[in-house]
Amino acid sequence: MGQSLTVKDVLRFTNHDFLNQLHLIKMNLDLGRVEEAKELIDEISLQCQQFSGLGKIGWPEAVEFLQTLKWRYPEFLITLSSYVTESLNEQWDKPIVQYLEETIIHVHERLDVFSEQYLKIEVAGAADVWKVTVHFTGSFTEIPHFHKETEAFYVETLEQTAASFKIVMQNREWK
Repeated sequence: MGQSLTVKDVLRFTNHDFLNQLHLIKMNLDLGRVEEAKELIDEISLQCQQFSGLGKIGWPEAVEFLQTLKWRYPEFLITLSSYVTESLNEQWDKPIVQYLEETIIHVHERLDVFSEQYLKIEVAGAADVWKVTVHFTGSFTEIPHFHKETEAFYVETLEQTAASFKIVMQNREWK
C-alpha cells in the first residue's frame, strides 16, 4: 500500500495490463463479438490518451504518483482526467502528492472490502491556477472525515457519506 515502485515493477505491471487487454480483445473476436472488441479498443485508446495527458501537468512527482496509482492501490477502480492547458507551477508538486497519499490512505483504511470501490481524480488548470478534484465512491465501514489544513492550498470537502467522499484542492488563485 502506497510504496514506491521500481522501473522493473512498472514495466512488469504495464506488460501484464497490456496482455490482459489483448486477451480480452482476442476473446471477444473468437466469440464473434466484433463490436465489443472495437469498444474495448476505443476504451483502451481513451485510457492511453488520458495517461499521456497527465504529462501536461508539469508536476513530475504527481504525474508518477497518478500514473502508478492503480498498481499501488488495486482495491480502487481508478479514473484519471487532466484538463491542463499549460504546465502547472512545480512548487505545488510535493504538497499535492503528500496530501493525495494521506487522503487515499485515510479512505483506504475505511473501505468495505466486499464492495467495489471507485476513485476518480481530475486535474484542471494552467500555469499558476489549478484545481484537483478527488472523488471516492463505493462503501465505507465508517464515513471518512479527512480534512487536514494546509497553507499551500485550499481544501474543501464537497461530499461526505457512507458511499461517497469528495474533496477539491485548489490554489488560492483559482476562481
